Amino acid sequence: MGGDLWWDHKQLLVQVDKAIEIFKEAHPDCIMLFVFNQLSAHTSLGDDALCAFNMNRLNGGTQKKQRDTVILMNNLCPEFCGKAQKMTTKASAAKGLQ
Repeated sequence: MGGDLWWDHKQLLVQVDKAIEIFKEAHPDCIMLFVFNQLSAHTSLGDDALCAFNMNRLNGGTQKKQRDTVILMNNLCPEFCGKAQKMTTKASAAKGLQ
């Protein structure tokens, strides 16, 4: 690779967060759309992003804690649609896949 490592996905996410704050202040009743065409950012995820590849089969262990989420409305089990899903146990351990 040998490219300039200054611009990585963590810095991109910081810049996007700042841009969102500025946009919300300047245009409170509008929606903004970001479109990126930066190959190195295509597979980038935030540190707490939901990613099954980063999860253990069981709770705890060395896996990273992931952020909580809301189950999508097109979930195959309608009783779960729109409900919050905690990604940590009551003991604050990271949840596993099972």
